[in-house]
Amino acid sequence: MKSKILNIFIIISALIILAVSPMSKTNVLNGLTVYAEDSDANETTEGQVGDYGYKVIQHYDDEWPSDVPIELRYEKFADYPAFPHYIVNIDGNRQRVYQGPSKDAVGIDRLYYGERCKVLELIENDIGEHWYIIVTKIEGEDFIGFIPTDKVAKRELRLSDMNQQVQTLTGIGSLGPVVHIENYKSLNGIAPELPSGEYYDIYGNRRGQAAAGYLDKSLQGEFRYIPDGTICIVEEIVDITDIESNNLVFNSMGEYVPATGSNHTPESIKSALDEYNMNAEPFISKVYVPSFGISLWIDSVYIDMNKQMQGGFGQTIVVDRKNQNIAVFEYDNGWKVISMSFATTGKNTETAVPTPLGFFMAIEKKDKFEYQEEGSRKIEGFAPYAIRFSGGGYLHGVPMKYEYDSKGNIKPVYTFTESILSIGTVPESHMCVRNFTSHAQFVYDWAAIGSCSVIVFE
Repeated sequence: MKSKILNIFIIISALIILAVSPMSKTNVLNGLTVYAEDSDANETTEGQVGDYGYKVIQHYDDEWPSDVPIELRYEKFADYPAFPHYIVNIDGNRQRVYQGPSKDAVGIDRLYYGERCKVLELIENDIGEHWYIIVTKIEGEDFIGFIPTDKVAKRELRLSDMNQQVQTLTGIGSLGPVVHIENYKSLNGIAPELPSGEYYDIYGNRRGQAAAGYLDKSLQGEFRYIPDGTICIVEEIVDITDIESNNLVFNSMGEYVPATGSNHTPESIKSALDEYNMNAEPFISKVYVPSFGISLWIDSVYIDMNKQMQGGFGQTIVVDRKNQNIAVFEYDNGWKVISMSFATTGKNTETAVPTPLGFFMAIEKKDKFEYQEEGSRKIEGFAPYAIRFSGGGYLHGVPMKYEYDSKGNIKPVYTFTESILSIGTVPESHMCVRNFTSHAQFVYDWAAIGSCSVIVFE
């Protein structure tokens, strides 16, 4: 049980250490004091807590990077604070936090599954074990504690790396018309099968809800799958179906030019258009794919030139798949972080797929989207405040199961669940990016379809 008595105990212990260590180096963090001795010989910082000595392997910066402006607007940030460096308990068991870097030391706390704590340093104790020095809360007050590295996962909220991803996409967006691959539920045609018969290409992209991107203009030979929603820069459109009908020249974009001296009526033009549409074949496009860093040829049925990015990139949602967190950027005389939080991405199982990596468009918004029970077509529940960005992949709030009455009808009354312990731990979703429901609502209300992008990296 967390007790204020521990606070007094740790303060007294710290004062004793200070009294017997006149050469101590002092770091102050949020009212906490860490005492450690400097070693000029090898520049390795050493410390002592009671009977337990250690050396510091790595110190973690507690400040956000100065090159990334932050103007937070997410009102619930105080309830779910994020740190530049933190640890998270990803084990189902509660993990003990100790007063010193030894399992013989006094236990002062236990972390529940999904609990996150600010991490200060990675250290090595006297017997060669690696531990983290962390800040844990006991009855609302901050305490310094120690936890073995094999009991938790070290994470970062990499705002500088996220900002670099945003800058990269912004620069590419000036090169030409910005569109996205459209093949939701493979409605524009299933991509061709790989020669190997594999469902995934060598880059990890799946055949379903994708377009084939070819190296050759003939749309023959080597290709790779480009996921639905992927941002592309149109470099060239090539007509391969120019035909002449009734003195009208048509191409695959539906354009026509009357021949000199011809006298056409609306009826004759319509007749020629109908004939063209019966015989025309798709045109092709050369697109630069930022996610891959290469240009590829695609069947133009997979893009819609009428759905170009409007007004340039002004909003970007960045998901760090490795660290299971998220930041939202807005352009206003420069890019600024307006929210950051924890997230849970897709797992890789027989019935689930990982959240795809790359640069995507925010394609549509739904106040809630329904999902099926695993292994069946029964609607099991819904996820609120959903933004679709690739195939069936959404950024959304905490999923909720429907309740059914005795007649099998869905009960209309429900209350949103704000949080679940798994958010920010390990991949658990079926492709989507789960958020705290309040953060999903914040992003949902803010995002403008047509000028918002989604970046997933690791």
